[in-house]
Amino acid sequence: MDRSGCPCGNTVHYKDCCKPFHDGEKVPESAELLMKSRYSAYVKNLAKYLEDTWHAKTRPVEFQLDKDSGFRWLKLEVTDTQENANEATVSFKAVYNMNGQEGVMQEKSKFLKEDGKWYYLDGAQS
Repeated sequence: MDRSGCPCGNTVHYKDCCKPFHDGEKVPESAELLMKSRYSAYVKNLAKYLEDTWHAKTRPVEFQLDKDSGFRWLKLEVTDTQENANEATVSFKAVYNMNGQEGVMQEKSKFLKEDGKWYYLDGAQS
């Protein structure tokens, strides 16, 4: 079993970090925690969690993850977080491998809090 930490970059093992969010046992208390748990969900191909945490105004009608695309997320680095009571932005860099080629995606993601829960709204790549 891999004990190197959670895919989100936390040194705590996945079962004690993002897994309780993915299993519905806990709700991320901040937009940054939601963003990290969504990144881990992409790594683990958890489409249902991604859909459930995507704001209804911007959620794709038919969202699917292609498990056989040759694409793998490798590393996450949060570079900035701006959060108030009901809105937030989280900027990050995510390293990926696509068919043997490494690349970096940078995004500034927007989040909204409704009924005590954070939701991903949208993001702009930079």
